[in-house]
Amino acid sequence: MTEYNFSMNIGDRKVKFRKWKVKDKNKLINNADNKIAVREALVYDCIEDKNIALSEDEYTYVISMIRNKSLPKNIKFDFTCSSCKHEYEYTADLEKVITADYEKYHDIIYKNIIISIGYIQNRIFHDKLMDSLDTLDEKSLFDFILHIKSFNDNEYTFEELNDVINNLNVDEFENIFEQWDKMRFKTNNIYDVKCPKCGAIDTYEFDKLPNFFPDSWNIK
Repeated sequence: MTEYNFSMNIGDRKVKFRKWKVKDKNKLINNADNKIAVREALVYDCIEDKNIALSEDEYTYVISMIRNKSLPKNIKFDFTCSSCKHEYEYTADLEKVITADYEKYHDIIYKNIIISIGYIQNRIFHDKLMDSLDTLDEKSLFDFILHIKSFNDNEYTFEELNDVINNLNVDEFENIFEQWDKMRFKTNNIYDVKCPKCGAIDTYEFDKLPNFFPDSWNIK
């Protein structure tokens, strides 16, 4: 019987995964300064398909779902109702407060340009590249480039594609990137919470998750 008892959809891919094991915790703690090893311990060692490559948003979603199955749902928040000012504690279910938003990949077409979109092929290259970048704009651009299968039916290296994209006219790029942004996998962490006292609804962004790891793990 397979140990990968859970599954989630990442785009049109079904990703099977398992809970964290003690060996994953130990690998994480013993390699806390090694980003590649940390990603392996928390996600890649826990999914059935070891060849899959995840974008940063996909990784965020997957680790949240693995955490939700592995540990008690004890991520608690202290909120104050904007209506009645009642202070209360809210326990978040990650499967509810973090959801996926995406469209099925399709060709991007603008004037005489046709760009075929696919999944990231080289996980190690992607992860090292993302770690080397300083700005969100750079990460967004290179993430897009790494999803390009072909440009006008021609296949290019990453360096060649980077040059092709950077030589587009600004209006061409803006249209193309807007089409990409609509289909790319994104995490949605905006969720409505009801006040237990008056029933008023407040909308919160769950971008920071306290106690994601138990205190006993000593993860900073």
